[in-house]
Amino acid sequence: MRARRLLGSICLGALAGGCLLGTPPVEEEPAPEARAAFSFAPIDVAGVTPRWGASVADGHLLGGVDDTMRVTDEVFSLARDEAGLSAASVGALDVPRFCGCALYDEGRGQLVMLGGRDDFYRDETSAVLIDVDSGERTPLEHGGAADHPVGCQAFFSPAADRGYVFGGADSSGFSSATWRWEPEARTFSRLEVTGPPGRYDAGVVPLADGGALLASGMGQGGLSLKFHRDVWRFDAASETWSLVASDTDDAPPGRRYPWLALSPDEGTLLLGFGSDSPRGESVLGDLWRLDLATGAWRAAEVEGELPAARGFTFRLPGTPGTAGVLAFGSDAALNLHADAFALAVPDELAGEWR
Repeated sequence: MRARRLLGSICLGALAGGCLLGTPPVEEEPAPEARAAFSFAPIDVAGVTPRWGASVADGHLLGGVDDTMRVTDEVFSLARDEAGLSAASVGALDVPRFCGCALYDEGRGQLVMLGGRDDFYRDETSAVLIDVDSGERTPLEHGGAADHPVGCQAFFSPAADRGYVFGGADSSGFSSATWRWEPEARTFSRLEVTGPPGRYDAGVVPLADGGALLASGMGQGGLSLKFHRDVWRFDAASETWSLVASDTDDAPPGRRYPWLALSPDEGTLLLGFGSDSPRGESVLGDLWRLDLATGAWRAAEVEGELPAARGFTFRLPGTPGTAGVLAFGSDAALNLHADAFALAVPDELAGEWR
């Protein structure tokens, strides 16, 4: 009897953790398997109407063409969290535009938009500055930087406290010019520098040191059009270009409007999707990775299906654990894709992608 009372007191005293006699051991949850491949998953982008041909500048979305083929003048600021992406209006362009280029000066809270085509699909050879806090617009004297307005590329270098514009096209052909934007003087000036061959609809990714990578695009190759398969690096400190990866047999097909993303260690560049047609009449649905140390390309390891092939898409900021968002775009008949996908990355490449 005394033994039974003692056993009862032991069990009652252990109620917080339960009586251990006869209790099966607690099994620990297995650790999640390491992610070894890329994978796409649908994501909502709240607050923004799907579009193609928009310009993206460091978390801002400008213009583009909606599902009714209306050219828009809307400007959005994008915010991200675990749930996805949301967009809030920060103003409007001076005129509706698509297929232009834009840069964002975060320190001054200013967007600069150059070129593109207007709502009548005419070349828009102008530039405008937008204050993201007030929404105020200021026309800019571009000094020639918007003379090849379609498919130019632009980025802002915080390290140099300057912006840069490259390339573009008009009815006369493709530009290989590089332009400097001085935010204090609000002026553009052409750099006397040799760089990538003239092209439009290339892709650009800023680097941590203030420079940028430029990839692919379409230009002139002798008497015919050429889809470039090369990658170039711009150094903002010296304001010079250097070739990173040349047009080799192992490079992916050249294209307009490639989707690009750069790994946190700046060792891997992803390139995919886009159009390999001068008129956008064929689109691509692939994903490649470039080793920036060796210049070697290989197909990216993707688990599951890729999103439908599309051109005129763009990269939006990624939610944690992703390389970014593949947003919208168009099919070979310029019908709008209204969906968006986050690209999860292998564990070895986790971190803040650009």
